[in-house]
This record gives sequence, C-alpha cells and structure tokens, in this order.
Amino acid sequence: MKKSLKIFLGFLFLMGLVVGLQIASIVILSLIFGLDANFTMTNERDVLVFLFATIGQLLASLIFVKFILKKNFSYIWLKREKLLENFSLGFFLGFLQISLFVILAMIFSYAQVKNINFNRIDLKFFMFLIGFTIQSTSEEFLVRGIFTRYLFEKMKASYAVLIPAIIFSLLHLFNGGYTFLSALNTFLVGIFYGILILACKNILLVSGAHSAWNFSMSLIYGLPVSGQVKIEGLIGIESLNVNAMGGIYGPEGSFLVTIIECLSILCAYLYIKKRGFYGKESSL
Repeated sequence: MKKSLKIFLGFLFLMGLVVGLQIASIVILSLIFGLDANFTMTNERDVLVFLFATIGQLLASLIFVKFILKKNFSYIWLKREKLLENFSLGFFLGFLQISLFVILAMIFSYAQVKNINFNRIDLKFFMFLIGFTIQSTSEEFLVRGIFTRYLFEKMKASYAVLIPAIIFSLLHLFNGGYTFLSALNTFLVGIFYGILILACKNILLVSGAHSAWNFSMSLIYGLPVSGQVKIEGLIGIESLNVNAMGGIYGPEGSFLVTIIECLSILCAYLYIKKRGFYGKESSL
C-alpha cells in the first residue's frame, strides 16, 4: 500500500511538473514573440510558440528522471552512440508512413495534389522542423521514456506497450475532431512506438519517427495534425473525400492510417519476435 501511494504521488508530481513548466514556457515565449488573446493554431507564429513551448514538458521529464528517479538518462534509452543516425532512421520511417497515407489517398481518389510551393522552404520551414522535433520528442520522453521504461521493469512487455498507448491516446482527447477512429488510430500509433522502443532500446529513433510523422503531415503535405495544427505545406494536398481523409483531425482520423499502423505493428512485432529483444518479458 505504501509503495502504491509512493508511485501515485510520484505520478502526480510528474504531471504537476509537466503542466507547470509547460505553462512557464508558454508565458516566456508569449512575452518574447508577442502572443496575444487571438491565439490560433492556423497562425504560423502561434503554432511555433506552441511547439517550442513543449520544451517545458521535455525538461520536466529529464528533471524527473535525474532528480526524482535518480537515474541516468540512459534509463529512458537516451543514448549518445549513433545519435544522429538513429534519429535519422526513425525520421525516414515516419516520413515513409505518412507518405504511404498520401499515396493511398490519391490511389483511391480521396485526395489530389493541388500545388507544389517551393517558396515554403524558408526559415520558418526549418523552425517548424525544430519545433515538431521538440514537441514529438517531449511526448516520447514522457510516454515511452518514463512510462514504458518503468512498466517494462515491473510488468510483462505487453502491459508496458498497452498502458502508455492508452495514455498517449487520451493525451489527444480534447483535440479538435477527436472521434472513436482517431482515438483508435492514436492508440495504434502508440502501440507501434511502444513495440519499436522495446525493439531498438533507443528513444531517439522513436522520437525521429514521431517527429517526421507530425512534420511531414503539416509542412510537407499541409494536412491537419491531430486536430490542432493546419498550415500550408510544401505540397498542397486537396481532400476530395473529407471523411476518408480524417476530417479536421487529419490523417489520424482516417481508416487508411488504421491499415498503415496495423501493418506497421505486424512488421515490428514479427521483427522483435524473431530477434528476441524482449529479454525476460519475451511474450506479448
């Protein structure tokens, strides 16, 4: 009972730390960039402030690991070896997944290319790349780094994958256009990332995949990201069937992503079963 209370209080402290540092980051960046009451996630300046403000969540996770859990950062599978190589591999994987969505959408006549705007590749383009990397990495450090890592030590691998995936889906609960299908797909994305982190034991590879997924949706294809971000992309994709494209939530609200994530999970599962990376928790 005492141990359970300690875990619960630790969880509450982590959430408080995340919220506190996130708010502090938003306030500081708002003062610097002049964010006002007309905040909108379709205004590029406001979106950048939101993305960069998630550094508060990132710092909260690192502080919690270092000073509360009293662990090295390697505990959350943060490794210096081949840092750029692992992140780049994950980034390619995320780009491949969302590009497959766009290709399938065009094959089934759910979307078409409206225009290609090379002027989109400007300073803001690369600022968005950094911003989405911070935002996606902050979520991965918290969900896969802390929650999955802790559960992996205490429970079977299946629970270490499933529970954080549920949390990951619930984190998007109040996003615009949240539906049963978007909840399911966000959960499946969480399952895939969970299996991936246990397979590679490298948080930056998973962070790369998550970063590319969000960045490519928004800045490459101009599609909505989880019902929050909708800005102009390098390639303008016009929806011919709004429901099939996921509505205002974006691709994660589409059945096409359900198919892509199920196939991704199957591939990752077969790979990890063959290589046997689960160790003592070898069964899912």
